[in-house]
Amino acid sequence: MTRYRSSQRLRVELVEGASVRETIRDLAHEHEGLRVQVRGTGRIDAVRLEGASEPSVGLVEVVDLTNDGETLRLVGRAADGTVVAGAIVDARAVELVLDVELLEPVEEARGRIQSKQDAPPSWAAVAAATKARDDEEAAEPVSPTPEVGDRVEHGTFGACTVEKIDADEEFIMVRSANQRLLRLSLDVLRLELVGEADGVRSFRARPARPAAKGR
Repeated sequence: MTRYRSSQRLRVELVEGASVRETIRDLAHEHEGLRVQVRGTGRIDAVRLEGASEPSVGLVEVVDLTNDGETLRLVGRAADGTVVAGAIVDARAVELVLDVELLEPVEEARGRIQSKQDAPPSWAAVAAATKARDDEEAAEPVSPTPEVGDRVEHGTFGACTVEKIDADEEFIMVRSANQRLLRLSLDVLRLELVGEADGVRSFRARPARPAAKGR
């Protein structure tokens, strides 16, 4: 059985009229090799459930919207109070936000006899590696925090424009070229200033080093 661990979290705001099914499919394509897990909140319409000949009419308030592999399941409430539940063939966003968690597979070694090369590192080796990492981090220049209007080059979403920065500066909201609103965690990404033109600064996003335990 394959085990997974969290790799990155995103928040995707769908534009009105966007297909929920196609948006999740695009996310899976953009992050090929990772498991895309979503939870949606907001309102949708034109909901077509498996087994239904016609889509539901009118708005549906989302109570729970999650995916299990290819299956997208909904529990919602129509304007007249009717419960709408089941596996979705597709639906159309009215005001919908997807909280996305990207999971990467974890390989497990089974039935392997531990050799000398597999032995855990000594305390001296751990201390030396920690000092080398700390020295490297100290030598790196500290980039300024981006501001609204600056540009961020993301490895998956391409060139994005900063639209909002959380007060605690732990997250930034950026708009991608295809008009997706994304919420990026600065705990996961490290932003490196690479240039400035006409008063707009450009940053490159790269994975942040995990914090050392006990620091």
